[in-house]
Amino acid sequence: DRQERPVHTVETGAFFIDITEVTVAQYTAFLNAAGKTSDASGHALLGEDRYAVIEKVAGRWCPKKGRDQHAMVNVTWYCATVYAAWAGKRLPTEVEWEKAARGMDGRKFPWGSEPDESRLRFGQEKVGAVGTLAKGASPYGCLDMSGNAWEWTSSCFRPYPYVSGDGREAADSADRRVARGGSWTGEPHIFTTTYRFRPFPDFAHRYLGFRCVKSAK
Repeated sequence: DRQERPVHTVETGAFFIDITEVTVAQYTAFLNAAGKTSDASGHALLGEDRYAVIEKVAGRWCPKKGRDQHAMVNVTWYCATVYAAWAGKRLPTEVEWEKAARGMDGRKFPWGSEPDESRLRFGQEKVGAVGTLAKGASPYGCLDMSGNAWEWTSSCFRPYPYVSGDGREAADSADRRVARGGSWTGEPHIFTTTYRFRPFPDFAHRYLGFRCVKSAK
């Protein structure tokens, strides 16, 4: 894709990244602890009702039946950012996400250079619990970085080369943000470690989730 060029090298620094995407159970724990459904700026912490994977039962948020260990989807960039801060983490930059997915040897897919649908969740019938396809692991042991759910990053969409100080990591920007990894829906060419999906930060859908990182001290 032309938005993946030019090829260039970026230094990320050391960081820790979650092995799996944030789950529905983890997100409902956050909502119950927060006791509210919007952040300090008024952004909703819940996505579209029609795509909901959680429900309120006896005054508490709960995963819908069978969804507790599924990826938390139907979240905006604002939802993901607030959750990450609550968890003592943050969203990855797109270059951190890419490094975790492809390692140091420039893999096209987390597992290597060839597509293999047995290593990822692609198709409605394959949606399931996170972290259960071990053979799809990245060089660093991260799971579901191809398929399953798109994952929000902290980065605004800007042309390459990536330059962290050019405004693309501005937390207060309303510009499109970058999501990575493809999802259970879509075309196979979006499952690569380099494809850059670019939704607006207030977009939520049943195929869009996230995972978190923490800077190494």
